Amino acid sequence: MSSPLIPVILSGGNEPSGRNTAPAICIAALILKMKHPNENPLMLVLPADHSVKKVKTFCNTIKSAIPFAEAGNLVSFGIKPTHPETGYGYIQKGKVLSDSDIYEVSEVRTFVEKPNLKTAESFIEKMSYYWNSGMYLFSVERYLQELSLYRPDIVKKTKDAVVATMDIGWNDVGAWSSLWELGKKDSSGNVITGDIVCHETENSYIYTESGLVATIGIQDLVIIHTKDSLLVSRRDSVQNVKNIVQHLDLSGRKEHKEHREVF
Repeated sequence: MSSPLIPVILSGGNEPSGRNTAPAICIAALILKMKHPNENPLMLVLPADHSVKKVKTFCNTIKSAIPFAEAGNLVSFGIKPTHPETGYGYIQKGKVLSDSDIYEVSEVRTFVEKPNLKTAESFIEKMSYYWNSGMYLFSVERYLQELSLYRPDIVKKTKDAVVATMDIGWNDVGAWSSLWELGKKDSSGNVITGDIVCHETENSYIYTESGLVATIGIQDLVIIHTKDSLLVSRRDSVQNVKNIVQHLDLSGRKEHKEHREVF
């Protein structure tokens, strides 16, 4: 390999306003350029809150994508979908450039933002759409070139994007429902943490920090009880908690910003 490969881990911080990942990747690229002035290192961008079960397959896919990144492509990693998820963006693959038993590298036909359920179901049927994992591989110079030519919000329309698709047991741990998928389930399919008594309760994620939580005759719910508040949601709707946060903000409430106990 002619270029060093440097992982860049992106983790959410306490920034005063959300600016997404492009500026953070840009800062990392500039730092790497300063530290490696005579090289053009590859950046492997990895969000910090993801779960990967098939680590060996993931590593092999990354290795297979390196030549494409060295050739000047911006490589995204697409995940084979297991259900019509509305909380993820999608990548539609185009012409296949390389494939094997564990991975496939294709041209990117289009990027799609989070779809509604009907659209997500059609994506699953077409079998040419993959979840956008938010993981990328590209060279420092190539990324900075794209950023200098376009605004960050339209960089993804670049003609040099390719997608490496894979099945690695991936999960974006960005919602409570993800913890149910990853957690150890009891005989009724429940994942529970804390002082909880369940009766006729199935396939639910239940968490309490203090006090007893008792459930009767429910299924497919997420119940989160903290010292500040109580959340009850269907598992397939928990991504919409952002709507509650927006409502609290517009109402002048502070529960989503200030907590009784701060570490």
